[in-house]
Amino acid sequence: MRFLNRYVMFCVVMLVALFAGVSYAAHMYYIGVLTSFSNNQMMMDGTEYHLASKVKVILRVVGSNGAIHEKIGRLSDISSGNKVTIKVSNGEVTEVEKVVSR
Repeated sequence: MRFLNRYVMFCVVMLVALFAGVSYAAHMYYIGVLTSFSNNQMMMDGTEYHLASKVKVILRVVGSNGAIHEKIGRLSDISSGNKVTIKVSNGEVTEVEKVVSR
């Protein structure tokens, strides 16, 4: 009986650890052309996304030799017609990536 209690407690602890370890992965990436952009929302390929209070903007700069490096950007660097990659976490856009060539 004592072994059974220990086994059940071990299984419960392992399940809690498993669910705690994978619960952070609630985000998706979408790639598309930005059709409209306002203060707290953006529309990309006909789908409307709401912006989080803090949005990280990353500019991927492609050099003339093909090397790519990242640069921190601002929301003002993004405009309609740009091809972007967005990271959506819990229904809000938390990150925007744009490729820029020199």
